[in-house]
Amino acid sequence: MYTLEALRKQIDNIDEQIITLFARRFSLVKKLGKIKKEKKLPIKNITREEEKINTLIKRVEGMSKEFIRDIWQRIFTESYRLEK
Repeated sequence: MYTLEALRKQIDNIDEQIITLFARRFSLVKKLGKIKKEKKLPIKNITREEEKINTLIKRVEGMSKEFIRDIWQRIFTESYRLEK
């Protein structure tokens, strides 16, 4: 049987992993932004954004499509800000 404290500790550990992964992702995004500037490519790629969101929506169970779309749109927004 799980205790409240044990479950919260597991959630806290997952949250730490998520933050670490965001930091790694955004570090790569900054590098991507430099390449896009060098090649004079647009920062935003709406087609790729929609493809990514739709792929992720197909993979998840138990989460609403709106939730996934909202999270990823926020991630893309932050990514575009960092790429500039």
